[in-house]
Amino acid sequence: MTQPKPKIKAIIFDADNTLYTIKTENAYSALYKYLAEQTDDTITNIRNRHKEIRDSIKKERDPKKRTYAYPIVTLLKEYDKDTKELIEEALKIFWQKILDDLEETPTSIITVIELKDRYTLAIASDEFLPILQKKLKRIFGPWADSFKTFTTPEDTYTMKPSEKYYRITLEKLKIKPEEAIVVGDSYIRDLKPAKSCGITTVLLGQVPDGTPDYHIKKMIELKKIIGLCDNQ
Repeated sequence: MTQPKPKIKAIIFDADNTLYTIKTENAYSALYKYLAEQTDDTITNIRNRHKEIRDSIKKERDPKKRTYAYPIVTLLKEYDKDTKELIEEALKIFWQKILDDLEETPTSIITVIELKDRYTLAIASDEFLPILQKKLKRIFGPWADSFKTFTTPEDTYTMKPSEKYYRITLEKLKIKPEEAIVVGDSYIRDLKPAKSCGITTVLLGQVPDGTPDYHIKKMIELKKIIGLCDNQ
């Protein structure tokens, strides 16, 4: 006799551009203005050099080189201005603008509120934990407590895409792959590795991408997908 499929116990969310939308234009503008003032160079030169450094590390797997601080430190070193105070102030300016401009992904807050008492909610993100928690607090306020566990580069020692994010999360939650659903905005970065682990995948976005198990345009549609999975 075929064994019934286990019920869904946990929902694992990506964070950036899944639970909320990030807008970086104002943050980078403020950062370049500050760095130009500190180095006595033009905003254009600072912008171009910072972009060159960022582009050079896009494929880096080492989380230490994928931080937002790394390009800033590298750039300031070239001007012999890499003091702790300047680096900290540059990051403070950048992150405050990021947090100010964060926007809720449509229906994400109400969906989290409705699901948190019925399922274990977790986050697997390659954002570093301190910044991730600030973003969640900005969007969800006290609802950040709804998420039981976080898996971040501090746990995996690598960036996405990587199966480690999901294997570690399953271990933390003490559940089987078939008892979880992963929700993300990128098939390659979020869902393909999860699918390789045997986890049901849900792509969030207006345009279908890759071969996820399900595709939704708004977070609120996730409740229907969970119902389908539990009734299979």
